[in-house]
Amino acid sequence: MKKLLLGVVLGLVAGLWMGANLGKGQDIWDNPFRDNSLKGRLEESGRNISDALKEGADALKDSVK
Repeated sequence: MKKLLLGVVLGLVAGLWMGANLGKGQDIWDNPFRDNSLKGRLEESGRNISDALKEGADALKDSVK
């Protein structure tokens, strides 16, 4: 009975972990508490927000020409 209860608890924890990541659009085994906002993703990739906005503006200008 103890083994069954332990298996159910571990299954629930793993399922919640994976479900939270799938709901956020992350890989299954990523940290579900990681900042998934645009700012967090840019900081994680080592880029600055102003650089990303500048590149976006440049791309828009190029596409209009």
